[in-house]
Amino acid sequence: MGRPRVYAQDPGPGNNELPYDFWAFIRWCVNHEGLTESSAKVYVSNIRTAFKTMFAEDDALFKNLRNAFFSHPREPERRIARLEDNYETLVAYTQTVAEFGDDFELSKFNPMLKMEVSKPAPKEDWARAFQCYCRFIRWRIDIQRESYGMKVEIKDDPSYYFHEIPMHNWFRQYMKYKGKGYTPTTINTYCCKMRRLYNLLIRRVQKKKVFDRIGGYIRNGHNVRPFLDKLQKRIEHELEWETFPDLSYDDVERGRTAFLIYREFLEDLAKNPGKYPEPELYEIPWKEEKQDKRLNIKD
Repeated sequence: MGRPRVYAQDPGPGNNELPYDFWAFIRWCVNHEGLTESSAKVYVSNIRTAFKTMFAEDDALFKNLRNAFFSHPREPERRIARLEDNYETLVAYTQTVAEFGDDFELSKFNPMLKMEVSKPAPKEDWARAFQCYCRFIRWRIDIQRESYGMKVEIKDDPSYYFHEIPMHNWFRQYMKYKGKGYTPTTINTYCCKMRRLYNLLIRRVQKKKVFDRIGGYIRNGHNVRPFLDKLQKRIEHELEWETFPDLSYDDVERGRTAFLIYREFLEDLAKNPGKYPEPELYEIPWKEEKQDKRLNIKD
């Protein structure tokens, strides 16, 4: 791909405000969130600025998170327990940023006025970046759980950041250009319904993560219709039997409507792959390597 595979994972002394594993976070944002690399770097910059502005200089949030990922190599249960504790701490920090970020101001020297000028902190931008980082860490912890053969506990709880649905940007694009009254509000609503169904039902019942990789199966010429037929029947079964208590009947019914639109999108992808250019994806290794000085994250 022509890009350096260098991933700085340990912020190191004096960089407590730099998010742990920020290079892998940037790659993940490109692969899973559909962001450009430059937009992902802005997220890192916003996390760093928010952390430096709102929390104590010696706060070790990201260093503790890093240590948790490398703790107890021969005791999986202890490592996961420590990871979950640190994840809950990260969520608490994220909630603090979302609630109190606008209590702070940022100062910057204005050369025209020859003085420091203050402006309100961009609370929404900071919170959005922290929330995305929570999704990334949740994803990493879930991968660790699966690697140890542990069950991934998907919870309907504000502290559990749902995974995004596969190819969500293309799904949005499909609805946008389809017309038929698909306003931005309607598109967001269908994506929310589908995300809830995906996390609380599909991720729980799928085997071998077929749905997670369905775009690749389609591009490789596989017929995914039998799989989608079975999945649709499973959704219908949930409507009748309600096997997951945290999914209400209305959740499943609305999710089914969103799923049917998502299925139309998949069929369009199979028929017209050229409409959806295949993105350049990054490999996300877990081995620690040297810090890349070229990141150029702004304060």
